[in-house]
Amino acid sequence: MHKGNEGKSPVKLPILGSTAAPPDDGVSRRRFLALFGASAAVATGAGCKMAKSRSTVVPYTKKQEEVVPGIADYYASTFQEGEQVYPVLVKAREGRPILVEGNDEHPLYQGKTHFHAMADLLGLYDPDRIRSPMLNGRSCAWKEAIAELGRGLKSAGGKQVLLMTPAVLSPTRQALLTKVAQAIPGLRHVSWEPAADHVGRQVQKQLYGDIRRPRYAFDKAKVIVSFAADFLGTDGDTVSASRQFAAPRRPKEPGEEMSRLYALEGGLSLTGTKADVRMAVRPSSLGRLALGIARAVHQKKGGALPAGMDAAMLDAYALDRLPEAKPIAAKLDALVSDLCAAGDKALVLAGPSAPAEAHAACHLLHQLLGAHGSTVLDKEALPAAPLASPDELKTIVDDLAAGKFAVAMFWDVNPAYDGVGMAAADGKSAWNTALSKTSLRVRMGLLPDETAAGCNLVLPANHWLESWNDFDTTADTLTLQQPVVEPLYDSLAGEDILLRLLVELGHNVARSFHELVQGRWENEVQPKDSPIPFAQFWNACLHDGVLRRNPTAMPARTLDGKALTALVAGASNPKSAAFELVLTTDARLYDGRYANNGWLQEMPDPVTKIAWLNPLGISMADADRLGVKNGDLVRIGNGPAVPIIAQPGQAEGVLALSIGHGRWQGSVASAIGTRAWDFAGKTGERLIAVAAVQPTGGHIELPATQGHDMQAGRDIARRWTLADYARKAERGETHEELPTLYEPHEHKGARWGMAIDLSACVGCGACVIGCQSENNVPVVGPEQVAKGRAMHWIRVDRYYDGEAADPQVVHEPMLCQHCDDAPCETVCPVNATTHAADGINQMAYNRCVGTRYCANNCPYKVRRFNFLDFTSETPESLQLAFNPEVTVRPRGVMEKCTFCVQRIRNAEQVAKRESRGLRDRDVVTACQSACPASAIVFGDLNDPKSEASKLSRSNRGYRVLEELGTKPAITYLASLRNPPGRGTR
Repeated sequence: MHKGNEGKSPVKLPILGSTAAPPDDGVSRRRFLALFGASAAVATGAGCKMAKSRSTVVPYTKKQEEVVPGIADYYASTFQEGEQVYPVLVKAREGRPILVEGNDEHPLYQGKTHFHAMADLLGLYDPDRIRSPMLNGRSCAWKEAIAELGRGLKSAGGKQVLLMTPAVLSPTRQALLTKVAQAIPGLRHVSWEPAADHVGRQVQKQLYGDIRRPRYAFDKAKVIVSFAADFLGTDGDTVSASRQFAAPRRPKEPGEEMSRLYALEGGLSLTGTKADVRMAVRPSSLGRLALGIARAVHQKKGGALPAGMDAAMLDAYALDRLPEAKPIAAKLDALVSDLCAAGDKALVLAGPSAPAEAHAACHLLHQLLGAHGSTVLDKEALPAAPLASPDELKTIVDDLAAGKFAVAMFWDVNPAYDGVGMAAADGKSAWNTALSKTSLRVRMGLLPDETAAGCNLVLPANHWLESWNDFDTTADTLTLQQPVVEPLYDSLAGEDILLRLLVELGHNVARSFHELVQGRWENEVQPKDSPIPFAQFWNACLHDGVLRRNPTAMPARTLDGKALTALVAGASNPKSAAFELVLTTDARLYDGRYANNGWLQEMPDPVTKIAWLNPLGISMADADRLGVKNGDLVRIGNGPAVPIIAQPGQAEGVLALSIGHGRWQGSVASAIGTRAWDFAGKTGERLIAVAAVQPTGGHIELPATQGHDMQAGRDIARRWTLADYARKAERGETHEELPTLYEPHEHKGARWGMAIDLSACVGCGACVIGCQSENNVPVVGPEQVAKGRAMHWIRVDRYYDGEAADPQVVHEPMLCQHCDDAPCETVCPVNATTHAADGINQMAYNRCVGTRYCANNCPYKVRRFNFLDFTSETPESLQLAFNPEVTVRPRGVMEKCTFCVQRIRNAEQVAKRESRGLRDRDVVTACQSACPASAIVFGDLNDPKSEASKLSRSNRGYRVLEELGTKPAITYLASLRNPPGRGTR
């Protein structure tokens, strides 16, 4: 149970940057604290009343009831990304949010959230944020801005008004938009999400007549098949998918059941790295292969085809007739047998780059196998939010060019960047030409992005940590979003902008969106017969952030056989082009919305281990044939030159490039990486035929965080099959006590340690962001990363074993091992690194003189040296995200993982006040909290009942490089694979 702040308003600051020129980097730390000290008294009350006017200030000597210096406050809130919603818990110190983690009250996410939510804390403090309304390039007051928008709408003269938003998942926001549509004649509201699975949505609509947000039970699936569906990395709800996928893949004893994952894909995805059986194929062949599998399952298992579909329609896709199936025939036979054996415990998915017929085959397989209601939870799935398709977006651009709109409003969307044919850094693009035909162009958002550059009215919108909202998270839960801090600048929530606009147009509406949300919950959400006063109900919901409800089951859906027949008949043959280019969603930057976020830019790609850039993935064989190596520049068609990375496991003839890079606005985002949409023939296209790849002779250094990909026979990251596990467990493994010259350590109290299950770890890197946010790890930039100077305290190493064309992959989080016989401690000439009584290898930063002997002597290479004064180079507004409980390190100092010692000390203080000892899970490290798969467990190794202690004695356990006699405190559990047959790989 977390500590909540029910009935509290967010800490308020006076309006910043409304008229005067703002400082270069936004709100400085000193400015923030000064303003906080003189901020308005925070209003309290059971109904979470709105605070007094922000213009009112009182001296800090007047005690503020909301804040106790040195004590953190926690607020439950909600984070939306695309079509997904994640409940979160926000930690604030002295009025400023400093950490975002998962909300443990939510039954689906169970304390986990997406690392994008954690990293978007930087978005709140981004120095690039729009500070005040801008009209024709000059700062103006809100009254003038709203009046200008009202004049534009009143003088529309019968023309349409465009309002483009992200996916609308909030019922209260939807109700507001309905009111806006009623008030503005000719309003055309469209929602746009460039990273959405537009093909999958279209197929759902064709086959069922409606579209639902997919809901799967990965933990119940015995066999999972992925047709380029990266459900662990970038596609859909990756947080709950990772948690559920890991659950049945961590057996405690040999003989326990373990799920099996098959992956068919062109490039190597994060999901592909966890596959028990992986088949590298051209993406254009996925549809035919999927239909062939469906035919084989129908012939072997039977099952009724949907009404209106003839089984003969599938005969053309018999696996023994498909040329693309012959090289992988044995694996496909095993896949078909496993699907038939699994029955309703099977799950089959297709990704955004898969052809429509692959998606159709997945729905057919679910019906044949009886998966609906078992692994496919259709009745628990919510209706999907309406989204514009790529073709609809093109129609809108055409209508803009035809001058059909009097006013165009863009709220938290950036079509100038993510639409094909719309991009041009010099402003001479089809988008800007079309947009110029509209007299009033309005951008409502956080940052001055590419779309804002073409607008004459720019309105600053609140960050989600400054906003109210509510969301239909799942069928059985509602969640609330509440502001943790008052707006740092002269900004408004987008909904409040619309409410002010309605007032300007003469309508009687609520004073604020907060009032609308609260009113809807009072009138529609709270049960009518509830004896609890609404104020008490509201405060309880704010405290938990989650309201559980009895779901209304969605009606069962019937697969339309005629529509399925049409899709099957239209299945395309594999592309005959020399190459196929797949555009993937970027695991770090998503669709580009986080490109100005230094934490996410510097986080390495979970597969390539390249930070800051998005090199073009190419197969090892194609790289050898073209004579190119990592970092060499090549040209595809008329697009820009792009660096390549030779990727093991990638199919020959397949190229892979992630979207989200190549922005030309933003102090961090600008000119970083390649804009992938430049290579698409039309907006939203994910699979592109490429005639040739032409090396240019140029080369750049790729900022890689891992220089060696192979284990070279060393026992660093163990990878076993289930058969290996059974043999080794039966034989047993002895750990020889090596002789040592070190004095023994007596840990009379706690001995802190960790267990990391490599079988559960999906390699996503959430632990890296969680640690960076908690421990003030600096961003150093691509040049320093390329020199090997990345500062992350924890990294996720990725190792390949076997053949380059079909490697086995294992991910291994690597951090300070807190060795008992630590080689770093003996070589420090100033005793800056020492051994604590509880086993922590601790650092005294003020003693460190920067000899770096400790880093040279560490066999795990987990120590980081501040070659430059990275902290002072951080804009002061971003320094507001620093955790005050952790020392900020200057130039010339070594740093590393501390096992989040500040959390240990806080837990000890709490236990002391409560006159008790520490309990297991009283201390949860940042990496442990961030991990969606719960692969990391921290605890007292001296407590035989603690989970960490139990796992340290697992028959899968081992310690990395323990042959050196370092006696690490971290136990790794071998990664397990479950291949079919006898399992030799």
